[in-house]
Amino acid sequence: MIDTMTVLVHGTFSQHDPWTLPSQRDSLHNFLKSTVFPDDFMIDNDDDVFIWDTGVTNDRREQGINDLEAYCLEWRDNLKKLAGLTIEAFRLVGHSHGATVANGAVARLASHGLRVKTLIDLAVPVRFADTNGLEQRCSLLRPCYLPKHKPDLAYVDGHVVYVFHATEDRIVTQVAAAQQDFCQTPLGTGNGQHLGVRTEPIGNVARHWLPTEVDCWTEEGWDGLPF
Repeated sequence: MIDTMTVLVHGTFSQHDPWTLPSQRDSLHNFLKSTVFPDDFMIDNDDDVFIWDTGVTNDRREQGINDLEAYCLEWRDNLKKLAGLTIEAFRLVGHSHGATVANGAVARLASHGLRVKTLIDLAVPVRFADTNGLEQRCSLLRPCYLPKHKPDLAYVDGHVVYVFHATEDRIVTQVAAAQQDFCQTPLGTGNGQHLGVRTEPIGNVARHWLPTEVDCWTEEGWDGLPF
């Protein structure tokens, strides 16, 4: 019996990223559906993937959280009405600031009685005002993210967030001037768990997308983790 839906959340200006699309045979979407979470419901049409109106401000990310909340509720209601499926929990897999959106949606879903069974952040830019050790302080040019964009792990099964990133991800560390994990960031209730660091040669900006690649998941053994 299906009671969980897995939703992939793209990053900034990355609507319809190939890794999110069911039409792409080797996409992460299809890999998660067939191998990692085979008992979950996942959409099977590109037109149904989650899309948020991206931007580089906290306000746009906040709207993305609103959009993700509405998307999950709509699918819960439609699956119950049209297919007789009762969705009680979600798994959220977000890339880059899509992970910020997924983090912010955790408490929203809980307010509707919906659990987050698994929370996975891929190459998330972590930069909060209360994070210790920031090399560059928050400013208008390099704003910090809102505390409410942290994952509220009180509402995540196991109180765990899985954070996967490439080493030397220049988009995160240089462009966003952010940290890549939650090691020094208070996460609220429970302790965040940081797993899986991908090592690549310095200088390849494209490694920001490595955690969305199936080869990376299989080589690092992430698909074998007890999510």
